[in-house]
Amino acid sequence: MVFLLLDSLRGSRMRRHLAELGEAQTFDAGQLASWQENKLFRLLSFARDTTDFYGLLVPRSLSPSSAADVLSSLPIVTRQLIRAEAARFVSRAFPGRKLSVKRTSGSTGTPLAIWQDRDCSLRQKAEVIYFGGWAGYQVGARYLYVARNRPRVRAWLRNEMSLWCTHPDERWFEHLARQLQVHRVETLIAHPSVLIPFARYVSGPPARLAGTLSLRGVISISEPLGDGVRLRIEEALGCPVLRRYSTREMGIIASECEERRYHVNVGSCWLEYLQLDEDRPNLDGGPSRAIVTALNSYGMPFIRYDTGDIVTPSPDRCTCGRPSPLLLGIQGRVLDSITTPSGRRVEGFDLWAQLEKLRGVDQFQFSQLRDGRYQVSVISGTGYGDHTEAQISERCRRILGESAVVVVKRVKHIDPMPSGKIPLIHREQ
Repeated sequence: MVFLLLDSLRGSRMRRHLAELGEAQTFDAGQLASWQENKLFRLLSFARDTTDFYGLLVPRSLSPSSAADVLSSLPIVTRQLIRAEAARFVSRAFPGRKLSVKRTSGSTGTPLAIWQDRDCSLRQKAEVIYFGGWAGYQVGARYLYVARNRPRVRAWLRNEMSLWCTHPDERWFEHLARQLQVHRVETLIAHPSVLIPFARYVSGPPARLAGTLSLRGVISISEPLGDGVRLRIEEALGCPVLRRYSTREMGIIASECEERRYHVNVGSCWLEYLQLDEDRPNLDGGPSRAIVTALNSYGMPFIRYDTGDIVTPSPDRCTCGRPSPLLLGIQGRVLDSITTPSGRRVEGFDLWAQLEKLRGVDQFQFSQLRDGRYQVSVISGTGYGDHTEAQISERCRRILGESAVVVVKRVKHIDPMPSGKIPLIHREQ
C-alpha cells in the first residue's frame, strides 16, 4: 500500500513501467516489431543529439522505419571501449546530479562504471518486480537475497533480507534455514552454488524443516543450473525454481516462465544474435553472441552492447501463452574457454553440455593446469561413484582429444569470485 501510494505521488511512473513490461509480452511479431522500432528511434535520436560517441554515427534522416537498419550499421560496443571512452557515451542531457553511478561486479576484470538516469533505474526495479511475479513474488512480500548486506533503511523499506557467506557450511545453512522459517520469507534469490548444497542440507538425513518453509518461489541467478539439479532443489524446498538471465548493465534480459522457458525481456531489450567469431548475424540459429540494446537507457546509452554471453535462440512458441521470443538457454561466456593439447580453443558451453545431465554431478568447474593437464572439480550428489568419474573423463576427452590428461577431483565446495559467482572455466596462473 505504501509502495503504491508513493508511486502515485510521484506520477505513477513505476506503475507505467510495470504495465508496459506486461503489455510487451503480449505483442505478436508484427506489433512487437513496430513498438520496438519506435522505442529504438527515440533512443537513437537521443543518443545522436546528446552524446559525443553517436553524434556523427546516427544520421539526421533517421525514422522509425529505418531505425533497425541504422542500428545494424553501428559498431559493436564492448566493456573495454566504454571503460576507455566513458565520457563520450554519457549523455549531456542530464547535468549535475541527475545521473547515478553503478558498477558491475568485475567478474570479467575491472568493474565497469555505469551512469544511469532515474527513469532507467526505475525501469530495472520494475523488471525485478514484474518478472519476480512469475516466481510468485508480490510487492510487499518478504524476500531474501543471498548477497552482500544492503543498506538497512533500503532493505527495511523493501522488506528485503540479505545474507552473505563466501564458503557456506552446515552452520551457515542452518542459519539460512532459520531465517527463512522465522521471517516467513516467500522468495529466495541465490546462485546455484548456494541453492544446491542448501537443498542437500534441507533434505539430508535426518530430514530438516519438512513442510515448514513459506517459500512461494526461488530465483536462480548468474550461474548455470541443470534441469536435474533444479528438480532436486524444487523437491527439497517445496516450490518452483526459475532461472533469470540478467546483467548489471542491461537489467533483466530474459526470465523463465512457469513452463521453464526463457522469455526475452522485449519491453526493455533489443536482442541481436551474432556469430561467435564474426560481427555478422548468426542465421543458423545455434549458439550466438548476445548483443543487447537497452531501450530505456538514456543517461548512458547502451547500444549494440556485447554482453560477452553466448545464448541460443529458439524458434518455438511457449505453451504459457506469451508470444514473446524465447531462448533455448544461456550457455556461458565467450571468455570461458580452454585450449586443447593440439592448440584448438574449446568453449565452456561445449564442456558443460557433456556433463550437465550426468547423474550424481551437482556442480562442476573445469581447470586448465600449468602442467598441461585438465582438472574437473565436482560437487557430487546422489548416484555419484567411480563409474561417474570414468564417464566424466571419457566425455571430456571427446571434446579435448584422446591425448588430454583429465583428472577428476571430488570437492566439498568451489571457491567463488568476489562477486559470489563461480566461473565455469578456471586457468591456473
